[in-house]
Amino acid sequence: MANIRRIDGKRGVSYKITVTKGRDSTGKQIRHFMTWRPEPGMTNRQMEKEVQRAAFEFERQIDMGLQPDDRQTFQEYAQYYLDTRRATGTHVRTVDNYVGLLKRINAAIGHIRLRDIRPQHLNLFYANLAEAGINARYQGAYPKPAYLEAAGKYSQVELARVSGVGRDSVRRSLNEHVCRETAQQLAAAVGLTLENAFDVRNTDDKLSLSTIATIHRIVHAILAQAEKEGLIPYNPANRAQAPHAPHKEAEYLEPDQLAAVLDALETEPLMWRTLFHLMIVTGCRRAEIAALHWSQVDFDKALLTVDRAMVYSGGKLIEGPTKTNIARRMTLPAETVDLLRHYRAKQAEDRLAIGDAWTGTEDYIFTRGDGQPKGPAAITRWTYRFCERRGLPRFHPHTLRHSLASLLIANGLDIVAVSRRLGHANPSMTLNVYAHVLEKADTTATETISKVLLQTGTTERAKEPNS
Repeated sequence: MANIRRIDGKRGVSYKITVTKGRDSTGKQIRHFMTWRPEPGMTNRQMEKEVQRAAFEFERQIDMGLQPDDRQTFQEYAQYYLDTRRATGTHVRTVDNYVGLLKRINAAIGHIRLRDIRPQHLNLFYANLAEAGINARYQGAYPKPAYLEAAGKYSQVELARVSGVGRDSVRRSLNEHVCRETAQQLAAAVGLTLENAFDVRNTDDKLSLSTIATIHRIVHAILAQAEKEGLIPYNPANRAQAPHAPHKEAEYLEPDQLAAVLDALETEPLMWRTLFHLMIVTGCRRAEIAALHWSQVDFDKALLTVDRAMVYSGGKLIEGPTKTNIARRMTLPAETVDLLRHYRAKQAEDRLAIGDAWTGTEDYIFTRGDGQPKGPAAITRWTYRFCERRGLPRFHPHTLRHSLASLLIANGLDIVAVSRRLGHANPSMTLNVYAHVLEKADTTATETISKVLLQTGTTERAKEPNS
């Protein structure tokens, strides 16, 4: 039942209404408060009657979940939001990205109560993120081939342990760049000098527009949920000046470049030759390739089922759903099926040869020497070393996915079929990513129309005046 306390103050009579409902995670009672002021001219009897009615309505709204806890901060609600996303099966990589970026978000607006957040708070926050120096990274250390080669002897978890740096820093050292101090620790851990392991140079210490746009999407999603649950009257992120990341066209290899990659793979170890052959013909993501099991290959029907992905979470490799949570089946070329058969036989021979040293517990297709699965980062490291050895232009493994999509579109495959092959959530995503390829294909179509139709005798006759 609501507790009502009358207050006779300088501004007149008011009533403080308190409703206690449930307990929080620490066992402390949760109290909701409301101040009610009577209309001028009300008698004491009328005030008592109306405040009882207000208290009853206030308690009813709380019971129905329509009255927010006014003390809840953005940081507290963000944690609830994350817990909800985990419980409902959101991709573990997505949740991990939220956790990382929320550290920066909570530092700026985490202390503000949900009901007090205004568009101005967000606009000032985004402007601050775009300022020079916000990233606090004065020199960037970019990995050299010698470091990638030495680091490839460790798993990312092992390298983090022996170097004493964080798992995320290890990942960045292999794919992007890290600060000088972190690079020094990593170089020493793999037995190299800083100069031999990294190219250290000044770097732009601003956050990228893409990162700021991602931060805005996270803030927007959290506040949208709060609005849906009736905790705030509107989503202030809708009224903020949302940052826009510049559109970046997907990078892809031309057919002759892909052919050069396939030729260079012919003399590489069978496992890597099979892995990259499969990436090229299926367009699978690195994480999907790393999570493939032999049970997902139907050799008789030449079908591959892709329904999971390998990701890092909490410093460990785990299986989760695909990026879009979509399972798909695709047919494989006969050459690919033959290559997979050959590789499976070779893997079985290697497994027998090492005996008890094989510790793999699942039938993973692509494994380390001990049978444990390879992680996505290992595929990237090998790609860069392969390009360096073979004198090929350096490309990321994801480039092969874009290359397949571009090749299919250029050769007339409809966008729906391409979308299904890639496992996109819907064809519109495919259209957005490969708009530049479609424009190129349209230009080619126009040239074909001009060549085949407009320069024929039929067309010339159509231009003759009527007789």
